[in-house]
Amino acid sequence: MLKNYLKIAVRTLRKHPAYAVINVAGLAVGMACFMLIMLCLGEHLFRITGEAGISSRASHAFSALQSGDARAKNA
Repeated sequence: MLKNYLKIAVRTLRKHPAYAVINVAGLAVGMACFMLIMLCLGEHLFRITGEAGISSRASHAFSALQSGDARAKNA
């Protein structure tokens, strides 16, 4: 079955090379964007949970959320 998939892929590459290049380039750009997002997200999460741990900043985040709710109720 894999052999048939490879045959079809090679046949498509030969018949429509420009379409195949566009598809491969789009896949490469998508994967690169995904990896950059994961790197940034990983760095951000490490800053939050890194050295001091999440427990030291959890009370600060909770108080910020509470003050935001209080402002919304007063408006």
